[in-house]
Parts: sequence; structure tokens; C-alpha cells
Amino acid sequence: HRAKALYLGNQTIKARIAVQEILKRNPKGEILREALLLAARMEVEGDSTAAGLAYYEKLLQEKNLTTETRANLHWEAAKLAYQIQQWERARFHALSSERSALPDKFQFRNERMGILCRYGGKQFNEGIDDAKKAYKKKAFVVFRPELKLLMGRGREGLNDWKAAEKLFREVPKMGPRTAVAAEAYYRIGDHRRGWRCRAPRPRASRHPAAPVARAWPPRPPPPIF
Repeated sequence: HRAKALYLGNQTIKARIAVQEILKRNPKGEILREALLLAARMEVEGDSTAAGLAYYEKLLQEKNLTTETRANLHWEAAKLAYQIQQWERARFHALSSERSALPDKFQFRNERMGILCRYGGKQFNEGIDDAKKAYKKKAFVVFRPELKLLMGRGREGLNDWKAAEKLFREVPKMGPRTAVAAEAYYRIGDHRRGWRCRAPRPRASRHPAAPVARAWPPRPPPPIF
């Protein structure tokens, strides 16, 4: 309780010391779970992603956790592993069996991260196959536009732009005026801008009033989550 009070009072250093003192006593049960959870949160807030991930994984070794609690802890661990680009580790946590206890929208969230982990590890064919399998699930019918987008991203990763563009153009038809449709349009436009930047520049006109051709600077990609 003292460590939590210090943490809530923004005395992070003292709270971290208090948690370490608790863990040195080898506590059991609820006390250990609360100490590990608090330690993980403080490490993450302190930009120690790897240390926070280690605490979450240690917490997952505890018994007497509900399936839903385990699913949520796996998700927190998956996010941290994804941040440090440990794709297989992130995918393991995202696709843990406990995710079946979550609502459909959160199960899809986890499936989506699993696919993105495939792409992060350059396993584009496997990621596309995973997206196709998820596309067939009845529980994910409402997420089919996003799954189509993910298939397109896989094809783009394989440098198969013709197939990728076809998939991207199907997305707005399936989910018009959505964030997914906007990302599909963005990816099409971004590819075309990149092609224009690589194309040979037109010859400059001798006429002083002639407009100057300028290539658009590339914009950063939209956030993943």
C-alpha cells in the first residue's frame, strides 16, 4: 500500500525502491501480483520497455489469475515486445489462447497485431495467409475492410504493387468514409508520389514565367495503433 501511495503521489523513485523491498521478501499471492504489476507500470512509464516486459512475463507465471486477466496481461506484454521489435515474442503474447475470453473486437485487435508481427519479421506470405484465415471468421465480418487492407500491406511488402493496389482499392468500397478507407487511399497516393519522385524530372523551360515542377515530400505513415 505504501508503494502504491508513493506512486500515486508522483514519487516514482521512492515507489520503485519500496517495490524492490517488497519483492526481496519473496511475497506470495495478491501482494506479489500487485507489486509486479506496479513495477511493470513504473518501468514502462520510465521508458524501460524491456524491463516492463520482463515484469509482465513474470506476472503471467503466477497462478490463480482469471483467464480474462491473463489475456489482458498478455496484451500489455505484446505491446511492449512490439515496441522493441521482438516480433515472435509479441506475436506469442498477442495470440495467447486466453484471448478467446475477450470480446470479438479485442480478439481481432490481437489477430491484427499477430499479422503485423509477421510483416515486421518480413514473413509477408505467412501474414497474408493469417489475414485470409481471419477474413473467413464470422466473428470478424465487420473487420473485413481492415483485413483486406492488411492483405494489401502484405502484397506491398512483397513488392507486388499491382495486387496491393487492387486490394487497397477494394477497401473504400467495403467501408466508405472510415479510417481504414482513408489509410487505403493514403497508401495508394503515397506509392504514386514515390513513383513521381523517382521519375525523371522534366526539362526546365527557358520561359521565365514557366512553372517549376516540384516533387511532393513523403509524409510519415499513419500510426499502427
